[in-house]
Amino acid sequence: MATIAKPSGGVSLDLKQKRASQVVRVVRQALGLPPVVEAIPAPDPPDTPEGSDLLSGPFADLLMAELETGVIVFDREGRLVRANAGAGRILRGCELTAGRATIASVCHDFNQPLEREIWDVIAGREPLAAADISFAVPDGEWIAVRRSIRPISMSGMLRGALVLLDDIAEARRVRSLLDRTSSSEVTKTLIEAPAPALAGEIREATILFADIRGFTALADSLGPLRTVELLNRYFSYMADVIAAEGGIIDKFIGDAIMALFGLPRSHGDDADRAVAAARNMHRALKLLNEHLAGSGHKLEIGIGIASGRLVAGQIGSPDRMNYTVIGSPVNLAARIERVTKSYDSGILICGDTFARLARRPAVRKVDVVVLKGYHAPTTIFEVFVDEPGAGATEWLQAFDAGVCAYVGGDFVAAQKHLARAQAANPADTMTAVLARRCRRLGLQDRE
Repeated sequence: MATIAKPSGGVSLDLKQKRASQVVRVVRQALGLPPVVEAIPAPDPPDTPEGSDLLSGPFADLLMAELETGVIVFDREGRLVRANAGAGRILRGCELTAGRATIASVCHDFNQPLEREIWDVIAGREPLAAADISFAVPDGEWIAVRRSIRPISMSGMLRGALVLLDDIAEARRVRSLLDRTSSSEVTKTLIEAPAPALAGEIREATILFADIRGFTALADSLGPLRTVELLNRYFSYMADVIAAEGGIIDKFIGDAIMALFGLPRSHGDDADRAVAAARNMHRALKLLNEHLAGSGHKLEIGIGIASGRLVAGQIGSPDRMNYTVIGSPVNLAARIERVTKSYDSGILICGDTFARLARRPAVRKVDVVVLKGYHAPTTIFEVFVDEPGAGATEWLQAFDAGVCAYVGGDFVAAQKHLARAQAANPADTMTAVLARRCRRLGLQDRE
């Protein structure tokens, strides 16, 4: 007990241990008294054996018991000093008794990399930030954990290592489920990005629509089970190709695919990636058709691509939301895909997409049309799946001249140029389509 004297009497306070001097100083200052010269000594700490002070005490016991994270403490000799219940749950079957277990016994069999990492930290090397690893438990199973390792220093001396472990098996299961219901890139953004990033924003992107021609009749002949089997097989091929070019599948619409390039993150060359994906989708389809040859079925697809500004974000109801896009480029890509059959073309792109191409494959302008739902004309280009080669120069020049005359309304001149192109390459169906159109339009003009 300490008593502070003042002119009007005394103030008695119970001053405990090393906090006493601080309390006395504050109270004397408040009362206007001079400071005390004598210091109140703090009691010496009790002698403790080495290692027993590493995360010890009642508060530490409570904290360790409540943590879901596994906490393991090793001293500088590699002996296990402490492990909480969380570590026991995560490393099921491992011996984690203090004083008995060691780094070597915990990191048994196939866990030597973790053993070396712990020893490296005890030896004074850099602490190891969190990283995902696989850990072999005694029953032979591999579990997914996130580990981080920190040194324990006291009075400037390394005393051991603190190992933190988190069970990420459930997180991986949820991530896998999300990856199956949406693109892995969207899943990653959902997990890592702040909420406003997916709330809705104006973005530049390229949209791809692909559709199987004549699939309704094919589905009627196959029946439900074989239809689903064929679709899943086809989608597997196409999804791999789209993902390889950095695209994400927004949705499957019956037998159609809607894919996004430049979302949720832009690669800077998204139009090039979309066109490359479209070409590779046709190549992949060729492989699939070779496997289907025995069944007598052959799939054909049309692909439409458009680029521009659109709205992207999580759209839906409070109970169900999808990351998707809305805007003119989406509708335009769908419209272009629908006219691929009219032009007997595998890939058609709009003028905006063409203008964005930095790595231009073999492309030709085929028409300027006003598509359904649009007032302004759209320039359409065809992308060749395979390069036509140097020998195609003559007929492509004749074709280009025919298209220029056709777009300019000179259908007679257009027919002449297209006739030359058709003579040079009779197999080109696009030339035949435009030649027939020019003849029909030329007859209308005469009337």
